[in-house]
Amino acid sequence: MMQGLHSFGGSISQLVAPIITTYLFQHSGYQYVMVLQICILCFAFILVIGFYKRLVPLQMKPAPGKSAKYKNGVFYTM
Repeated sequence: MMQGLHSFGGSISQLVAPIITTYLFQHSGYQYVMVLQICILCFAFILVIGFYKRLVPLQMKPAPGKSAKYKNGVFYTM
């Protein structure tokens, strides 16, 4: 259920964002479009700083024949 709602939100944003940015560009030129992008980047940067301790590094798939632990046990790749 939640995956569907998140997918729906992503699809709606792909529909709405170009319409909003085109409207802003037609009425103000580059100014508000750039301000909007800078605000989104600053918000993302603040989130990264806020949740930095919770970030987990990417763990690549182990080499063939090596074991890898996960929350339910151990698996081997062939």
